[in-house]
Amino acid sequence: MSSSGSPSHAAGFRTAAETETQLNPTKPMKRRTEITIEIDRVTVISRRESNQAWCAACGAEVSHLTAPEAATLSATDVQTIFRHAASGALHSSLTRHGALLICLTSLLHAPQNKF
Repeated sequence: MSSSGSPSHAAGFRTAAETETQLNPTKPMKRRTEITIEIDRVTVISRRESNQAWCAACGAEVSHLTAPEAATLSATDVQTIFRHAASGALHSSLTRHGALLICLTSLLHAPQNKF
C-alpha cells in the first residue's frame, strides 16, 4: 500500500480523474448533474349545484364545466376552450341562457398537447 492507503496507488494504478489532471492540469474536470422534478397537480372544483347534463357526443349524462372552469383545469385560457369547442375537439352545449358548457369527459380525454 502507498502512503495514501489506497491499494490502487500501491500497484501503480491511477484513477481516471488523476490521469486526466496529470495529462492536462489546466483543464477543469467536467461534472454532470442530472435533476429530475416530478410535479403532481390536483384541482378541486366545488359547487353547490350539479352540472350533470346530457352530452350527445358521449351519449351519456356527464359532468359539465363552464368555459372558465375548463380553462383553469386544462391550464389554458378561455379563448382556447372556445376555439376547441367550436372545432368539435371538445364536446360542448349551450344552456337555455346561452352559457357554454364543456363536457368534462371530453376535456379529460383531450390530448395534453392540444392546449
